[in-house]
Amino acid sequence: MVYNFHFEVVAKNLPFLLKGAENTLLLSAITIVTSIILGIIVGVFRTFGKSKIENKNIRGRLIFGVKFLVYYIATIYVEIIRGTPLLVQIFMVYFGLPSLGIEINAWPAGLIALTLNSGAYIAEIVRSGIESVDGGQVEASRSLGFNYFETLLYIILPQAIKMIIPPLTSQFAALIKDTSLVSIIAISDLTFTGQQVITRTFRSFEVWIAVAVIYLIMTLAVSLVSKHFERRGDMK
Repeated sequence: MVYNFHFEVVAKNLPFLLKGAENTLLLSAITIVTSIILGIIVGVFRTFGKSKIENKNIRGRLIFGVKFLVYYIATIYVEIIRGTPLLVQIFMVYFGLPSLGIEINAWPAGLIALTLNSGAYIAEIVRSGIESVDGGQVEASRSLGFNYFETLLYIILPQAIKMIIPPLTSQFAALIKDTSLVSIIAISDLTFTGQQVITRTFRSFEVWIAVAVIYLIMTLAVSLVSKHFERRGDMK
């Protein structure tokens, strides 16, 4: 049996597919911003597990207790998210919240699920980057009078950022591909748009090839941008 390709179907519906790709990029871009914010916060919290009591007075013990509480909450969040499928998380947000009386549309549901998922992975990347910074520099900054957050902002994060760019790039590329799962809740992303084209044309193979190529172009673009920033960082 010889399969006759009809890529003219793809050409005819390319504007429609590109509109879906635009929605995918928009959702990905917003998720990247929100998940970076969440990931940095949770990643910093995840480093509190190695905290020590600096002052044994009541205030020092209270701060130590709060740090450990925050550490365990952050750890539970990361382990739950990384240990469950993204598709299940999307279903929990989109179908679960309404059952609790919280009405939510598809777009914000997809955004929340993707942010929570990507944020957990970014948190581990941030934690790893922070912990890779030489502890001697931290001690030196504290001896100069820097508090924890000043040390984090001016000493640790600038060095950690250079080390976390490569894994962050991989996470962003994975995020673009993961957005395809929101098509299951009828968000008009690239995958959902491809499904609609197939429903009208019955040319699934050609359409899925086109969809795959568009995803590949988007992820390669992310990789190229990342390499550009890596080279700039190495030059400094």
